[in-house]
Amino acid sequence: MANDICNRAGLDTISAGSVIAFAIELYEKGILTKKDTDGIDLKWGNHQAMVAMTMKLAKREGLGDILADGVKIAAER
Repeated sequence: MANDICNRAGLDTISAGSVIAFAIELYEKGILTKKDTDGIDLKWGNHQAMVAMTMKLAKREGLGDILADGVKIAAER
């Protein structure tokens, strides 16, 4: 599903996966909270959360807007 979202939005799947993995790491370390993710429980293995965040990334909504610029810029922000 995440692959399909990326393809329809013209996003590189490898880059999208990397930036979402970055967000998951931050979430699991407590740097990001459910408030930051708009209630998405962004944990490893939660495929529904990964698909939801991919949709936010594609639409540049909430945290997805920050992640859409890539890991380096998201980390700086």
